[in-house]
Amino acid sequence: MSINVISYQDKDYASRVCAVRETLRRGGLTAGGAAADVQSVVRDILAQVRRDGDEALVRLERDLDKADLTPGTLRVPAERIAQAHKDADGKFLALIRR
Repeated sequence: MSINVISYQDKDYASRVCAVRETLRRGGLTAGGAAADVQSVVRDILAQVRRDGDEALVRLERDLDKADLTPGTLRVPAERIAQAHKDADGKFLALIRR
């Protein structure tokens, strides 16, 4: 599995952002232009994960991201985490450490 990164510098930035928004709308995570009740959506996702654990994560990923995961494929290898940390912008790391 890979994480799809969208950069504002990408030539197809606008179309990719629109595609993500449409995916979120299909999954019920936006209100189609109106203000979504983000807290309610997040609360519901957290409740599903608390109740069903990895199975909920797999289901949500399948429904929202069309990802083909299993509970066994959810763990990110330590080497990938270390590399992501190494590649991350120092200002970003400082910000999330606050």
